[in-house]
Amino acid sequence: YSLDNLERFRLQELEITKGSKIVKKVEASKKPQVALNAYAGYNYNIDQVSHFEQEQLWQVAVNVKWNLHDFGATPARVQQAKIAQLQAISQKDTTTEGFKKLFAKAQNEIEVALANYKTTQSQYALLQESETIEQARYDAGVATLNDLLLAKSKTELAKSQMIQSKYAYQNGIFYL
Repeated sequence: YSLDNLERFRLQELEITKGSKIVKKVEASKKPQVALNAYAGYNYNIDQVSHFEQEQLWQVAVNVKWNLHDFGATPARVQQAKIAQLQAISQKDTTTEGFKKLFAKAQNEIEVALANYKTTQSQYALLQESETIEQARYDAGVATLNDLLLAKSKTELAKSQMIQSKYAYQNGIFYL
């Protein structure tokens, strides 16, 4: 399985990306900022006789903002943004390790359940043979009814254990 395709991991990738963008944005606030404003329009005078006497006005402004000293606020914000980014990375690593442990546990349960199923399947086959032998002994008058019933009960018990182990195997697959 690829964990990167899960929604939880996509969300954590977005958090990491968000953290790196915040770091860049905060570091960019240390640099000078330049703003350009422009305006163009007409000056209307109430006392004008005609509309041809309108004057066109325009203005352009360039603003430069540069913080010379912010008393350590910017480095503190940069550090805070870096910590948030590292926390997002750490959270993703923790979640990844948790998922890997869950996958390993599920695979281990499947392997154990499959081994149990194969064991109980062979045990059931052997007990069916034993039941057949006990039936032949009972028919020949060598064994008692109690021996035959004991063999049948062991066979049915092995059958129920086989069904239970098959259920555990399927349950492990669904858990995975």
